Amino acid sequence: MILDKTGPLYFDEFDKVGYIILNNPPENRMTIRFFNDLQTIVSTLVDRRDLTGIIICSKGRHFSSGAALPELLTILEDAQRSDSGREQQLFTDANQECFRMLSSLPVPVVAVLKGLCAGSAYELALCADIRIAEERTTLGLPEVQYDVIPGCGGTVRLTKLIGAAPALDLLLSGRLLSSDEALELGLVDMVVPRKKGVLEAETLLNSGAISLRAKTNLSDAVSQIVNDGMAQ
Repeated sequence: MILDKTGPLYFDEFDKVGYIILNNPPENRMTIRFFNDLQTIVSTLVDRRDLTGIIICSKGRHFSSGAALPELLTILEDAQRSDSGREQQLFTDANQECFRMLSSLPVPVVAVLKGLCAGSAYELALCADIRIAEERTTLGLPEVQYDVIPGCGGTVRLTKLIGAAPALDLLLSGRLLSSDEALELGLVDMVVPRKKGVLEAETLLNSGAISLRAKTNLSDAVSQIVNDGMAQ
């Protein structure tokens, strides 16, 4: 379990609620260390049925601007040249498995979005059962603008969430949406006032509004769909 509060993210818990906290403000960029630490955290949560639920949230003004692309692309390009792409594939596979595990955790997961939530950060939010956006949040999957595609299962999860045509439009345009636009399209489940997102998530989890049984059944169904989609 990552409890080092100086790292890019860490896990904490209080009153039976777990918190995965992005901790590199203001942008909370998702670096190589971020992905490695996330894998460690998620692997320890697989059997945490004692928790009421888990909230993914962030320090600072933004949820996250997404992957630190210059760092990631440089490392992956070097790996591809030196090892025929094997290290690149291992890194991608590990992240996809981590996101799959997160989406299949045995307790409800709520993502609280604010400020900017782009690229891999929104892919992370797609692994949650409920997405709460604070007012004035901007979100989407702009990877196409950098000549890459979402690499952690976001294409399949987004298509499952809002349908093929709207998902294709967002993926090919790379456009970002306001919180109200995202709510209208179904990318988030609710919009709340600024600085009220975590409180709303805690209220949802503690009220039992998200049924554990429904979570289990939904996770099994969605995981199968995502696995089938990513295998094609």
